[in-house]
Amino acid sequence: MPEEIGLAKSEQVARTLERDIRAGRLSNGDLIDSEAGLMRRFAVSRNTVRRGLELLSRQGLITTRTGIGSFVTYDGATIDSAKGWTVALSQDGGAVETRLLGINAGSSHRADQRLGGQGHYLRIDRLRFCRKAGQGVSLERSRLPWRDAFAAAVTAIPEVMEVWRMAGELDYLLRVAVPDMAAYDALYKRLTDAVPIKNLTSHFAMERLKFTTAYPVDTRNR
Repeated sequence: MPEEIGLAKSEQVARTLERDIRAGRLSNGDLIDSEAGLMRRFAVSRNTVRRGLELLSRQGLITTRTGIGSFVTYDGATIDSAKGWTVALSQDGGAVETRLLGINAGSSHRADQRLGGQGHYLRIDRLRFCRKAGQGVSLERSRLPWRDAFAAAVTAIPEVMEVWRMAGELDYLLRVAVPDMAAYDALYKRLTDAVPIKNLTSHFAMERLKFTTAYPVDTRNR
């Protein structure tokens, strides 16, 4: 089993078997190798194999019957993984959508290991979901350092129209557009849940008196 940097051995086992399933090498209803067979194939312990199979089961790709074994439950559609599953499914007529599972701030042991320190991260979990198959295609977990995390958080919120990094007492200035106070309150909660904010001050615009994107520069007579 080629080692994938940053992944636990159980995740490597799961990913290898997942590729076999999605590429059609293991079809719907096929019996997967026994635990002993998978231990020999991947040179790992029984507990590692079981954790890998549990990951596949959570994705709906297999089901395990005690005393019998694990069977493929994927619908059998062959996917050209060289294109990427999202692209391949879309070309095959399967609409793929991204579902946000969670966005919050906190620690990440794996990110600390990769970056060589301890930090505070924006944690974003997303699911690529194929409506045609009625199941998830891939689970994406992003862990971004806080500064990058703040940019990612405001980028992901469509109500945020502009973001400026400031000098002086304020660190950032945001212009947002919401229809009412309830929507503003929901936006406030999403933003403060996503990233740690020490102080937040809001001002409300009642009426726009002028707006232009033209700079007052005479480019013809310079």
